Amino acid sequence: MTNDGSHTVYDPQINSHFHSIHGAITESKHVFIKHGLESILDKKSELKIFEFGFGTGLNAYLTYLHSKNNPSTIFYDSIDSIQLDDELVKELNYPELLTDNKYDPDFKTLHNSIGNQVSELSTNFYLHKLNCI
Repeated sequence: MTNDGSHTVYDPQINSHFHSIHGAITESKHVFIKHGLESILDKKSELKIFEFGFGTGLNAYLTYLHSKNNPSTIFYDSIDSIQLDDELVKELNYPELLTDNKYDPDFKTLHNSIGNQVSELSTNFYLHKLNCI
């Protein structure tokens, strides 16, 4: 649990958390959404994002939620060597804190999307996620 009430994951192999312990959602909203996505999205009708390290899926989920209120089309590509266990994904509280829906099926879809196909989560958000183990 981080200081803003959102979860993060700790990886003992690298002795590091996936997100700031001061607030996983706060960090991602500030760095990835406000100073990343929002700073360029209003200038583009189409945006391609590459994320190295899908991790908990928080950045992808926040981007997807943001896309619901934005007409721009987002193509989100992500690569990671780690796939979180389904039980761990179920425990992450991002959907509950961000949508009031503890079991948002779209969050599960983000994690279950894998392979050489693109998952269309909405008419303007497409995810291509690869696990490279």
